[in-house]
Amino acid sequence: MTSRSAGYSTNEDVLLCGVYLDVSQDPIVGKQQSSQRFWSRVAEAYELAKNECWESRNPRSLQCRLQVIEKAIRKLNGCYRQVENLHPSGASEQDLLNQAKTLLMQDPSYKRGFKFDHVWNMMKDAEKFKDCIPNDALGASASVVQQPGDRKHWKFWRSGHSFHQPVHRRGASG
Repeated sequence: MTSRSAGYSTNEDVLLCGVYLDVSQDPIVGKQQSSQRFWSRVAEAYELAKNECWESRNPRSLQCRLQVIEKAIRKLNGCYRQVENLHPSGASEQDLLNQAKTLLMQDPSYKRGFKFDHVWNMMKDAEKFKDCIPNDALGASASVVQQPGDRKHWKFWRSGHSFHQPVHRRGASG
């Protein structure tokens, strides 16, 4: 039976994300590698770069940690894009981020807030997250529904709350 390793520090997260981005954006190897090989490369680079007093991490541990980070980054990125699309007048980038974090906290999985500020700036613009709005932002589902009068709306529902945002109206004025 294996014992569970200690939690990751913010410095370990920063290193892991940096190594992950380097390995995943390697133009020479690129996508021509198996998942096992990819995570072996991440683990090798992580072990070479880590502080010697940090705990050693196996590829599976690194992969699981990065999946947790990626999920949170995707959720916050989706919330950020939703807030950004509202075009709040005079809002700074930090204002948008704060509003996105508030929106994120409506998801029961993130009710304690976003825990990865220490890697947000390095991960938010990674190729993997560009123009990516998760279908399950805030744990919600989205679908186009037909409304009376042939109006199409995006309907978001979560915990019994419905939000409607017109997408297209045929023959509607102004």
